[in-house]
Amino acid sequence: MSDVVQPPERVALREEMEARREYLGITWQQVADASGGETTEETLRRVRTGTSRIQIKTRKAIEVGLQWKRGSVSSILSGGPPTPLEVRTPQVRVTDTDDGQTLWINVPDASPEMVPLRWDTVPGLEDMSEEDRKSLAQQVVGVMLHAASSFLEVEGRRRRAANG
Repeated sequence: MSDVVQPPERVALREEMEARREYLGITWQQVADASGGETTEETLRRVRTGTSRIQIKTRKAIEVGLQWKRGSVSSILSGGPPTPLEVRTPQVRVTDTDDGQTLWINVPDASPEMVPLRWDTVPGLEDMSEEDRKSLAQQVVGVMLHAASSFLEVEGRRRRAANG
């Protein structure tokens, strides 16, 4: 952390950002990447540790990267809470098969998808406990959903630019 003394609203922003990133199970680089190039990991670090004014573009990038509704950063800085985007969470289960394990992903309003997980073919993962494998499978899903959200944000911006 920095030696800078932050005002309470910036401490609240830092704490909310850190809590949301941890909840999503992603890195600060993934938060930056999700913004579609609108911010960087370094800018996110400066927002969390600094006291200077946060540009509108950066506020929007934080909201996109952390999957908050627009205006959430301003809400936090005014003493309120952020508003997470409503995400219908997929259900995940791992089943044992003759060939190893299979990760089943049931996305709301879509057909279930099956992804074979071959733990025994990835060096370092072959001796994981069942509990650790299930935990890792959940993390894989979190990363996949975050990547999908990021892709959709970028695609939406691309289409708006092409149409207008």
